[in-house]
Amino acid sequence: PADPTRVGYTFAGWDVGFTNVTSNLTVTATYTINSYTVNFVDWDASVLSTQSVDHGGDATAPANPTRTGYTFAGWDVPFTNVTNNLTVTATYTINSYTVNFLDWDGAVLSTQSVDHGDDATAPTDPTRVGYAFAGWDVAFTNITANLTVTATYTINSYTVTFQDWDGATLDVQLVDHGSSATAPADPTRTGHTFSGWDVSFTNITSDLTVIAQYTINSYLLTYTAGLNGSISGPASQLVEHGSDGAQVTAAPDQGYVFVEWSDGSPTNPRTDLDVQGAISVAASFELEFAPSTTSITAINPSATQTVGQSYSVSVQVEGDNPSGLVSISDGEEQCSLTLDLGGLGSCDLVSTSAGAKSIVASYAGDSNNAASASTPISYDIARIGTSIGSLDASTGTGVIRVGDSVTFTWALTAESEFGAIEGDVSVGNGTDQCSAGWSVGSCTTTVTVEGSNDFGFAYAGNAWYAPSQNSLTVEVLGAIVDPTIDASVAIRVQDSLVMLEDVGDWVSFEIVVQNTGPNPVAGATLLVALPEQFSSAPGDTLWDCHVVGDESQACGSGTDFIDELVDLAVGEGRRYVLTGMIPAMHPRGLVRVDAVLDLDLAGERFDTAIYQRCTASNMQADEFDGDLRPHLCVYRAGFEDIVN
Repeated sequence: PADPTRVGYTFAGWDVGFTNVTSNLTVTATYTINSYTVNFVDWDASVLSTQSVDHGGDATAPANPTRTGYTFAGWDVPFTNVTNNLTVTATYTINSYTVNFLDWDGAVLSTQSVDHGDDATAPTDPTRVGYAFAGWDVAFTNITANLTVTATYTINSYTVTFQDWDGATLDVQLVDHGSSATAPADPTRTGHTFSGWDVSFTNITSDLTVIAQYTINSYLLTYTAGLNGSISGPASQLVEHGSDGAQVTAAPDQGYVFVEWSDGSPTNPRTDLDVQGAISVAASFELEFAPSTTSITAINPSATQTVGQSYSVSVQVEGDNPSGLVSISDGEEQCSLTLDLGGLGSCDLVSTSAGAKSIVASYAGDSNNAASASTPISYDIARIGTSIGSLDASTGTGVIRVGDSVTFTWALTAESEFGAIEGDVSVGNGTDQCSAGWSVGSCTTTVTVEGSNDFGFAYAGNAWYAPSQNSLTVEVLGAIVDPTIDASVAIRVQDSLVMLEDVGDWVSFEIVVQNTGPNPVAGATLLVALPEQFSSAPGDTLWDCHVVGDESQACGSGTDFIDELVDLAVGEGRRYVLTGMIPAMHPRGLVRVDAVLDLDLAGERFDTAIYQRCTASNMQADEFDGDLRPHLCVYRAGFEDIVN
């Protein structure tokens, strides 16, 4: 039969021959399957892969292709169950990118999504204070990736002009926005001092003009006078630059004339006009007359004088036959004289206060001679000498004792008189003192120190009279208390009156001191005066002492008169025995022994004197026989006797 067909196949013939058929025969058609070409191509038709695929079979996709700026999206047709030749094309989706437009400070101006290869669209030009927009930092056409585009700027520059006071340009500077200009060197202006600029030139934000500022100068005008003249008018002036000073006049002293100012100007009076700087000038003067010389030639007395006493001052003036008056002064007092034909003269000056004086002679000048003065001469004025005499101290009783009120008297005399003698005379021994006006002549004080006292008399002096001193020695005895005796102390003298026998005989005396109470005696002094006729042999004891009632207890001995401290308890006593030898060449007769006990009871002092009033003319030796008790006498002021 006719060749059969089969979809997707091509008839290939019959499976067996069918000629010379000899039996039943089945002949089956045979086929070959069709094969198709499948081409995989990219977006630009470039072949990615070519495959032969049997009918009804599937093609195998190659690896996903890539395309710059795009993302592979797949194939345009399916390639399964292929039934004919096939072209499979890769498909893509285009990439989109984010483009950010930022300002200088990072602020976002615009955000855009731009396809690959396309251009972004710039936002409106941004602004920035003090800057001009200069564009964008990168191109934003043919975008192929995410992109940040930042605005760029150029800083503004301003013109800063520095001008002087008169508008003259000192400097011109171009300064960036926010920066500071630099000041030029300080300008100068005649008669003025630069004080700064009128405005600040830091943080410049616009064109600026800066103008120099000044303060006007002031100048000190000083006018002084040399010797022999003075200045009339304001001698010191403060004047602004370009202004005029005030008028001053150089006034010469008498006998002198103005010469010129130290800057050579002869103008007088003088006014400085349009002052341009400080001025200091001195006026000079010269004598209108011939010069003179005054000197002190002598002072008599030459070295010193006393207040109130005159002294002569001699002067000489040399010149053109000088005449007229010269005055002489010690600074307080003065005298004057008229020159004689030789320019000589003297006068007597009396200084009224003491101290060093500066003596100056001043010549007044005359029609031919200028005035002049001497060199000062130092001269000493002493105070008037004084003396204190006729010193005395008295109680009115003839005796001065501790506790007495004593009147001291004196007489103050001066060598001469000038002014009043003033001030006190003071009297004292360092413990007791008094004072009174010098003319009173006396003062009174209570004396408290027993013994020999040196009382000083002192006058302090004043402005005219010199001080003086003197002294008086005053014997002050112990104080006397009421004669009531708190302790009865008896003294008996045995053999107190003895008839002298032969030369070389030994004679003994006995003195007993005993306290019969009621109080003890402490610190009493026993004094026994020995007869001049008696003496002890060399090395022998003149006297010895034993306690009354206990003769074995000795209480002292000595080779000279008795001068012993005696402490006696109530009832206690002491017995003193004096043994002496009658010396050669001594007449026969009576001798006398005196004993004195000096007591201090209860802190107060009084004297108890014991003595025997016996003489050869009125008593006989045998009248005493050792039993005689002498008188006990207590002496008070006036020395009256009180018999105990």
